[in-house]
Amino acid sequence: MKQGLLGILSLSLACLLIGCASNAPKQEQMQEPKIETVEDFEIAIPVRGWDDESLSPIAPSNQTGLYTGELTDGKPSGSGKFVSENGEGLTWTYTGEFKNGTFHGQGMQVFDGDDYLKSIGTFQNGLFTPTLVELCAAMGTRENDMSFELTNASQQFVNDHKNLFPCGDAAAVQEAITLTNGDASYKAFTKNISPYTGSLYAANSLSVIQIVENPCWGYTVTQINAMDYYGNVYYIIYNGTTDIYQGDTINMRALPLANSSFHTTYGGVANCVMFFGSIIERV
Repeated sequence: MKQGLLGILSLSLACLLIGCASNAPKQEQMQEPKIETVEDFEIAIPVRGWDDESLSPIAPSNQTGLYTGELTDGKPSGSGKFVSENGEGLTWTYTGEFKNGTFHGQGMQVFDGDDYLKSIGTFQNGLFTPTLVELCAAMGTRENDMSFELTNASQQFVNDHKNLFPCGDAAAVQEAITLTNGDASYKAFTKNISPYTGSLYAANSLSVIQIVENPCWGYTVTQINAMDYYGNVYYIIYNGTTDIYQGDTINMRALPLANSSFHTTYGGVANCVMFFGSIIERV
């Protein structure tokens, strides 16, 4: 009986030893990821865009170009730069963070030419997915017309009050009224707008000169060019659709952003103040 028990114990111990021995090579076979730095390395990267009609992401497509930066196991990862061309032969560049072989994190995508907006901000799995404040900032990146930069105060205000752009209910409307600076004025903006970019401004009886509504990175953005009785020009960026048309008269409550300018249809240049719309009402 003792011999039988000893035999069983010996067999069990042998199995344990064999099991440990068989596990040992597996641990030794685990390899650290291969990390390297490359320059102008030709590679295909999956990139996604937006469907303008449904405002939904489209399936990724591989874009071939030159990559400079870090590779992890052969895939772009970390910080880097990727240069490619679109179907029309226009060169574009992405600079920023990569993960698992595509754009992911904070980055900037820029097309050659002055007439294109820059995609600056948050990318997820190859797709530009701007936050509300990043959307607002990106609208000012066209170099020829209506270019502007957000102040720290305006960025903070949008981040703290996303529910006001636009106001969706009575509580938001009341909050917008409370956060309106009654001492602000258009002439004060043209002198120095910075002190006023942390609160809303109200203007009434503006004539709509031009209005355009377009899909933009998953949002619908309405841009309104309006003028008051004194000829002051208001350029309003509004997140959403409206029932307003050219020739209408509107009341506006909006966040002052910056002084800017644009080319007129008559070949001249007009100065304007840029706003991010909170409440736009036809009167």
